[in-house]
Amino acid sequence: MITIISTFGKKNNTAITRRCDHISNMLGLEFSVAAIQFRLPCQFSFTNISLHKKNKAEINIYKAILKLNLFALLKKQNPLKAFILSDISVDLGKATAAEGLNSSKAHTGQASAPLPKISYHHYRALFRYFHRIFKVLPPYLQINNCTINICVARKNIQLSFPSIQLNNDQFTCYIKAASAIQPYPLNGSIDRKEKVLRINQDKQQHATPIPLPIYTDEGLHKYALCIPHQEMHVALKQDSLQVHGNFIKPYIVGQQNEISPITGISFKLDCLLTRGAFTVSPASHFSFDSVQIHFSGEHNFAQHLLQLSARASNLGGDLLRKFPFLQESKLTALPITGTMNAAVEFTMNLNNPWVHHFHLDVNTEKLSIAGPLPEWTYINAPFIHYIRQNATSLKAITLHPDASNFTALKILPATFIHTLILSEDTHFHYHHGFDSIAFGYGIVQNLLARRFVRGSSTITMQLVRNLFLHHRKSIFRKLEEIALSILLEKVLLISKERILEIYLNIIEFGPGIFGIQEACEFYFSKKPMDLTIQEMILLTYIIPRPKFFITAYEDASAQLQQNLHKHMQYMTNKMQQYGIISSAEAAMVSNSVNIRGKEMLLG
Repeated sequence: MITIISTFGKKNNTAITRRCDHISNMLGLEFSVAAIQFRLPCQFSFTNISLHKKNKAEINIYKAILKLNLFALLKKQNPLKAFILSDISVDLGKATAAEGLNSSKAHTGQASAPLPKISYHHYRALFRYFHRIFKVLPPYLQINNCTINICVARKNIQLSFPSIQLNNDQFTCYIKAASAIQPYPLNGSIDRKEKVLRINQDKQQHATPIPLPIYTDEGLHKYALCIPHQEMHVALKQDSLQVHGNFIKPYIVGQQNEISPITGISFKLDCLLTRGAFTVSPASHFSFDSVQIHFSGEHNFAQHLLQLSARASNLGGDLLRKFPFLQESKLTALPITGTMNAAVEFTMNLNNPWVHHFHLDVNTEKLSIAGPLPEWTYINAPFIHYIRQNATSLKAITLHPDASNFTALKILPATFIHTLILSEDTHFHYHHGFDSIAFGYGIVQNLLARRFVRGSSTITMQLVRNLFLHHRKSIFRKLEEIALSILLEKVLLISKERILEIYLNIIEFGPGIFGIQEACEFYFSKKPMDLTIQEMILLTYIIPRPKFFITAYEDASAQLQQNLHKHMQYMTNKMQQYGIISSAEAAMVSNSVNIRGKEMLLG
């Protein structure tokens, strides 16, 4: 900070611009200051400060006031006396226009950029940075109106800090989410010598609600988490970090102001840095009500290996009913008794991320169904499925052998069934609703792409989403999707054949087109049993993108031609490799497709 200030010897704009250019080159980013003022005894005022790194981060500060103690500087002590910042905006991880373009489904192990190389020295530098924060914090710090926008997977998350104040090692901070009505207060203290941060929120009669925006079939529902009393302790040592937190008697408030009490929430994080590895201790844990989640991890520098693991216990129906936003969920409608345990492990070679291992193990032995099952679980019998959009019923599909639009699995060509499984869920016959191999592959793809490009949903998970859940992406929906898929196969014992049969009769193949029979009639004017190999492969391309395919085809999209050509080549080679088709049949797959009488050349 002193170095930066000392570079501004003159007040004229030309000199300031020249000094800013010098700092920009030194820091590797764009830096500018509109005006600087100096007042005695030693106060600097900066106006319109801007720091910008292309497509990564942008920080704008309207005004900054810096007060220095020259006597402390002469004594080689911290010279910062006071620091006041006003009207700050921070934008992190801005999405580029290229990310919005449609891309083909990735089938190769090639990545646009390798993972960044992180070594012991990077962790060491981070620890030193945190140590320096304790050293350089001024006795008085005031931050007014700070807004942070973070772009994650092309979604913007906004946090605002109306006020942050530090005075003689006692601090007050107000945090506000974009959907919150009022800011959430935090109070605490810092110990500069021991490098400890303490948050000790006194018990509040009316706790400030933390918004929980939840999407269901009916749209956005607003719930809130209230924490009347909390304690948090952050201790930073030379090579270790400890974070302990305890939220006492929290509760969730529903839309009708109903209250769902929670016994407690606590967490513990213990980290250690050595020359050989950065380690998260197995003693680290997160507790929610009766659920205990223990987690650990290690980044081994010599082997370039990342290892993460977590195990959860006491997962059951009683826990699910604590959440009011799951009261209408298919999960809470099940008469579940007992609990289940889950463990997850992920290992990855950071030099070659494709060398990895992901495994999820769910033990349902102590879980049972007590009492009559709800009507929706009887999907082995004929039933009517309603296609809904925004709580409005668009179409009814009758899954009955005598229904005119129903296609029994046994009459479909075996080649098409194998092609579908190969494209959508290669290990369909070898998992119980969740595919650890595909999920691990998806994690790596998303990490390398720096955004969400692969969801790794199995056919069972896709069926669950279409039958029981809404289509708005959220972490709650994904967890519900995984849980229902495992319950469908391991507890309700729905056969793989029945899952496939329902799936092919209800999934969307285009706007207003549902089920394999309607799709074959619409695209090819034929019955499913008469499909050619080329048409089978084409349908597997449509399934992940039903709403946009036909429009792109009618517009003769060049991007579609290229993507469809890659898909045809990839699937033809893979089908031949797995013995689904012969080399002679593979040679008959042409470089053109014909849909509704219109031909498109591929490539």
